[in-house]
Amino acid sequence: MARPVLDVGRHGEMSVRQEHPGRWTASAYIRDNDGQRRRVRASGRSKTAARYALSLKFENRASFLADEVDAAMTVEKLMCSSLRSSTPSLASAV
Repeated sequence: MARPVLDVGRHGEMSVRQEHPGRWTASAYIRDNDGQRRRVRASGRSKTAARYALSLKFENRASFLADEVDAAMTVEKLMCSSLRSSTPSLASAV
């Protein structure tokens, strides 16, 4: 039986491996809002630190997906959202 497809914004099971002493890498697949499945990686000095760093990356992606574009969104709102996420210093000027 085939594995179920990840929903948009959801990630699969994390895997963690030791690259070399003192360096761990955690990775997992996530389905982005464009429907593509992508591998996300993060590293740390311990297994726990690598998992935590990967969790933070997923949280950042989730907050970005929360501002999804829809039919009711104006161009002005889209531009302001984009400026806030990419350049915090310009966001105050908008």
